[in-house]
Amino acid sequence: MKIEVGRKYITASGNIEQIISKGDDYTYPYCDINNNSYTEEGKCLQYGDEDDLICEIVPSIYALYIGGVINFKELIIKHIEYYTK
Repeated sequence: MKIEVGRKYITASGNIEQIISKGDDYTYPYCDINNNSYTEEGKCLQYGDEDDLICEIVPSIYALYIGGVINFKELIIKHIEYYTK
């Protein structure tokens, strides 16, 4: 996975993070809204593996979650299904 500014991702601990900027740090140049830094592959600098980014949010699945059609658990399950097919 190669992360990009403006995209949302799910962390290993199940949180949703949005990458908001890319700086000059060559190892951890990407920054999320909570000021956490990441490598281009999604490895988090500040915390343990539970805050590493594991997959990009699929907009169509996220829209179901935001619209109240699915809950957070279903959001995670649908992403697992999406990325393992």
